[in-house]
Amino acid sequence: MLRNKKSEDEEDKVEAKNALEKYAYNMCNTIKDEKIASKLDSADKKIEDAVDCDIQWQRTWPEETDEAAVQP
Repeated sequence: MLRNKKSEDEEDKVEAKNALEKYAYNMCNTIKDEKIASKLDSADKKIEDAVDCDIQWQRTWPEETDEAAVQP
Protein backbone atom coordinates (compact mmCIF):
# COMPACT_ATOMS: atom_id res chain seq x y z
CA MET A 1 0.00 0.00 0.00
CA LEU A 2 2.79 2.42 0.93
CA ARG A 3 4.75 1.35 -2.14
CA ASN A 4 1.76 2.16 -4.35
CA LYS A 5 1.46 5.61 -2.78
CA LYS A 6 5.15 6.36 -3.40
CA SER A 7 4.82 5.09 -6.96
CA GLU A 8 1.80 7.33 -7.54
CA ASP A 9 3.68 10.31 -6.07
CA GLU A 10 6.62 9.69 -8.41
CA GLU A 11 4.28 9.41 -11.40
CA ASP A 12 2.63 12.70 -10.39
CA LYS A 13 6.03 14.40 -10.17
CA VAL A 14 7.06 13.11 -13.59
CA GLU A 15 3.76 14.23 -15.11
CA ALA A 16 4.10 17.68 -13.53
CA LYS A 17 7.69 18.05 -14.75
CA ASN A 18 6.72 16.95 -18.25
CA ALA A 19 3.79 19.39 -18.29
CA LEU A 20 6.03 22.27 -17.21
CA GLU A 21 8.64 21.36 -19.80
CA LYS A 22 6.02 21.15 -22.55
CA TYR A 23 4.55 24.51 -21.53
CA ALA A 24 7.97 26.18 -21.47
CA TYR A 25 8.95 24.91 -24.92
CA ASN A 26 5.55 25.82 -26.38
CA MET A 27 5.86 29.31 -24.91
CA CYS A 28 9.41 29.62 -26.27
CA ASN A 29 8.27 28.64 -29.75
CA THR A 30 5.30 31.00 -29.57
CA ILE A 31 7.28 34.08 -28.59
CA LYS A 32 9.90 33.36 -31.26
CA ASP A 33 7.26 33.04 -33.97
CA GLU A 34 7.66 35.97 -36.40
CA LYS A 35 3.99 36.97 -36.17
CA ILE A 36 4.08 37.14 -32.38
CA ALA A 37 7.64 38.48 -32.03
CA SER A 38 6.82 41.48 -34.19
CA LYS A 39 4.02 42.43 -31.78
CA LEU A 40 6.16 42.20 -28.65
CA ASP A 41 8.07 45.21 -27.44
CA SER A 42 11.30 45.30 -25.50
CA ALA A 43 9.43 45.22 -22.16
CA ASP A 44 8.08 41.82 -23.14
CA LYS A 45 11.67 40.55 -23.16
CA LYS A 46 10.95 39.51 -19.57
CA ILE A 47 8.73 36.73 -20.89
CA GLU A 48 11.52 35.31 -23.01
CA ASP A 49 13.98 35.61 -20.13
CA ALA A 50 11.61 33.79 -17.77
CA VAL A 51 11.02 30.98 -20.25
CA ASP A 52 14.75 30.61 -20.93
CA CYS A 53 15.42 30.58 -17.20
CA ASP A 54 12.84 27.83 -16.67
CA ILE A 55 14.24 25.69 -19.48
CA GLN A 56 17.78 26.12 -18.14
CA TRP A 57 16.61 25.20 -14.64
CA GLN A 58 14.97 22.04 -15.94
CA ARG A 59 18.17 21.02 -17.73
CA THR A 60 20.39 21.50 -14.68
CA TRP A 61 18.14 20.39 -11.83
CA PRO A 62 19.10 16.91 -10.64
CA GLU A 63 16.48 14.28 -11.20
CA GLU A 64 16.51 12.87 -7.70
CA THR A 65 13.90 12.05 -5.15
CA ASP A 66 13.06 14.65 -2.49
CA GLU A 67 15.00 12.73 0.12
CA ALA A 68 18.16 12.54 -2.00
CA ALA A 69 17.95 16.20 -2.98
CA VAL A 70 17.99 17.48 0.60
CA GLN A 71 20.75 15.23 1.92
CA PRO A 72 24.35 16.50 1.76
